[in-house]
Amino acid sequence: MKRFQYLLFALAAVTVSLVATSCGEDEVPTPVNDPPSMTFLSTDPTSVNGDYQTTSFETDLAGQTIYVGLDAVQGTGALQSLQVTENDEKVSTDRLSFRDLSDGSEITANNSLLITGTNVEGFQMEVGIQLQSDFSTSTYAFILTDENGETTSLSLDVTT
Repeated sequence: MKRFQYLLFALAAVTVSLVATSCGEDEVPTPVNDPPSMTFLSTDPTSVNGDYQTTSFETDLAGQTIYVGLDAVQGTGALQSLQVTENDEKVSTDRLSFRDLSDGSEITANNSLLITGTNVEGFQMEVGIQLQSDFSTSTYAFILTDENGETTSLSLDVTT
């Protein structure tokens, strides 16, 4: 009888250890979303508008148009939109122009600009901005967002 009790005890111990260490739910790893990246271009690869502004600067051309070149590359997600702001406010579309530098084509100005086609993987784009008309300093920011909501931005200050 004692032998049977030892056998029963051993069986119970094995059962408890199997139940206690059985597989639980596997942890699902949190996906890593790398944000997009963006840099200023210093020259127009199509040679239409010459050198681009890449740093903050002063000008006496209040109300005139400047051109900025952007080179963007997707992170984990496809690129979705580009927004241009002046002092944290959207720049009105009548003060903006966009040109795809891969083929020189004009892009209809929207702010935020929806990114489509092969540009969702990355692009080189020219942004024309009509400067503020008063004599002041404005910060112009270029905010790039991907489909995962990840963002990156560049900015420059323009004093007129």
